[in-house]
Amino acid sequence: MIDDRPIAREPSVVEVRTDDRVVLYHPDRRLTLVLNPSGSLVWESLAAPQTVGSIAERLCSQWPALSLDNAQADVQRFLGELRERAMIKPAD
Repeated sequence: MIDDRPIAREPSVVEVRTDDRVVLYHPDRRLTLVLNPSGSLVWESLAAPQTVGSIAERLCSQWPALSLDNAQADVQRFLGELRERAMIKPAD
């Protein structure tokens, strides 16, 4: 089952864009993460709180061959990785 509660960026995370990638830095954890183009699109989507479903729909519009089910699973998995690194949080 897809968790569709809104997700937000952790405010302390710093981002830098380089071409089609985003580099994230969490100063409290001293952790750097380089995102691929799809991860960068997910991060950009979180400029305002979003749900897994809304992010997945954005991925599908960018990559039409991607099914919504696969996009939702991929987004859920990636957000789990960001959550483990304390780079996102539940939206207030």
